[in-house]
Amino acid sequence: SIRTNSWVVIGLWYGAAINLALALLALFAWHFRPEMIDGSGLPDPPQTKSSRFGSWLRTLTILGAVALGAWTMWPRLDLSLWGDEEATTRRFIIGHVYRSEDGKSFTVKTPAWRKAIWNWDNGPNNHTLFNILARLSHGPADTSGKDPEQFYFSERRIRMPSFVATLLLIPSAAWLVGLLGFPRGAPLTAYVLALHPWIIRYGSDARGYALLMLLVVLTLACLILALKRPSQARWWIGFGLCEALLLLANLTGIYFLVPLNAAGLLLAWAPWRTGRRNPFKVASLWRFGAATLLGAMVTIQVQMPIILQAPSYFSKGRFVGEGVNLPLLQDSLAFWSLGTPWNPWEPGNPMALTWHDLTAAHPFSITLAAAVIGICFLAGTIALLLRPGARWWLLALLAPIPLMFLDAERTENVMYPWYSVGLFPLLIVLVGLGFGALMPVIPRWPALSNCLLTLAGSVVVVAIFAMATQAQREIIRHHPVEPLAESVRLTREVVNPFHPDIDRSLTLGFVHATRLYDPAMTLADNDEEFVAAIRAAEAQGKPLWVNAANLGLAKSVYPMASELVEDRDAFEAPIVLYGLQQPCTRSVFRYRPGGLGKFEAKHAAAR
Repeated sequence: SIRTNSWVVIGLWYGAAINLALALLALFAWHFRPEMIDGSGLPDPPQTKSSRFGSWLRTLTILGAVALGAWTMWPRLDLSLWGDEEATTRRFIIGHVYRSEDGKSFTVKTPAWRKAIWNWDNGPNNHTLFNILARLSHGPADTSGKDPEQFYFSERRIRMPSFVATLLLIPSAAWLVGLLGFPRGAPLTAYVLALHPWIIRYGSDARGYALLMLLVVLTLACLILALKRPSQARWWIGFGLCEALLLLANLTGIYFLVPLNAAGLLLAWAPWRTGRRNPFKVASLWRFGAATLLGAMVTIQVQMPIILQAPSYFSKGRFVGEGVNLPLLQDSLAFWSLGTPWNPWEPGNPMALTWHDLTAAHPFSITLAAAVIGICFLAGTIALLLRPGARWWLLALLAPIPLMFLDAERTENVMYPWYSVGLFPLLIVLVGLGFGALMPVIPRWPALSNCLLTLAGSVVVVAIFAMATQAQREIIRHHPVEPLAESVRLTREVVNPFHPDIDRSLTLGFVHATRLYDPAMTLADNDEEFVAAIRAAEAQGKPLWVNAANLGLAKSVYPMASELVEDRDAFEAPIVLYGLQQPCTRSVFRYRPGGLGKFEAKHAAAR
């Protein structure tokens, strides 16, 4: 915390100094600006005639998608947090729970706000905007210890900011499809987002991905409206602030902001229009520059303490990986389309569905759904490409994810498919655009009839998509990614560390231990401490449990402990709780009294 505090003080002063210089330069430039051409804004795309009732019907349909999204995500809110969520909660939201010196009680060390906002000891794992909102949503830990069967925190309250952000994302993405000129594709966009397994999973995670997804859509929408209505300052201000908030949600937003600002610069300047060759005389370009400067200044002021810490973090090589490879590309494409990976990842896990499992069970529906999504995506890309006033938005919609992958390959940094999830709604927007472009408009039909025809087409496509993704969706809705809470409940009748009976049973951790859910456990750093904890449990005569994951890693770090838990004379056969990604499957072992002595006797006889 002392280190964080130093970075905060230095960073905020540096940010203020840089912003002062930028403000003076901006005032100087504005004072000496040339006579400018205002001109008209970005033209509205051609719209299909729609009745008032049809517009209301479309709006109600989109609100139905929001309700569906709430229903699909709600069960996940109370499921166990998984590794990254647990670390986020412990480091930045709830804090660490420690056993007091008397050995009988526990205290919470709540992290300071400056740590929640600016600590970068774990690099980009600090999703700052989410941390702020989650702390406000949850409040302090419950240290009363009244209910022995309840933990001292609430997963639902921690995840609530992500849940709300995803519910706002659904109508926002539909709105964006309308702004781009294809309102008939808005309902489909909303329902695909509400039903997509990836959105359900990461849209309710206690991480910053849901906020990033929402802000990506809102930033693009604000820029479109600012260029259409250049004299209305609120859209320019909204664009600048959304840029700053987007980076505060997750730094991967930079891959979106670079192509977005390139597209915005070209459309604000529009040098192909008469009298606009000199960029310094174009009013919209000055407004665009001012909005971008606003976003940059907010980012510099708020994030300068993080910017100063970043070089030290990356120099340690903690982000180094394999870059981009074929399995990553295969899994990413499979995730983007139907939310299910392509490659097998944990043999024997009944919840480790792959694309091949789905096609083996339902070959026609899976192939049809993937084909429909792919055709709509391609149609959306072509439809924007054919519209002179809108084709530049393809930079913002298509370029971000390839930029992320290219940068990972260039730097050989670690890359997982879910790193792209914050930018994923851009692809769904293109799917909605494509559907809106493909749906026919019958000239002789009334506007309401054409609206009903479009809604009927949306129902067909949504039904195909819903059936193809049902298996993966149900797994994600009802099973935790990593059953941390569930595994702790197997080892303890009393799970609340502030209840006096917390030590009725003893727990021992060594690999992937859950310090948030079980702060009363003994954490062994090596084989010697593992054995010492077993001896202490035998001396107390209390039941002892070992709760672990990633046992393959344990064999290289804890060779003796790994051999002990696999010895059936020392420990009972494990209870296996399957996870939804590697290495989240947990094994719970119960110690057999006297098992350590038998283990040591066998080893002594073998020498």
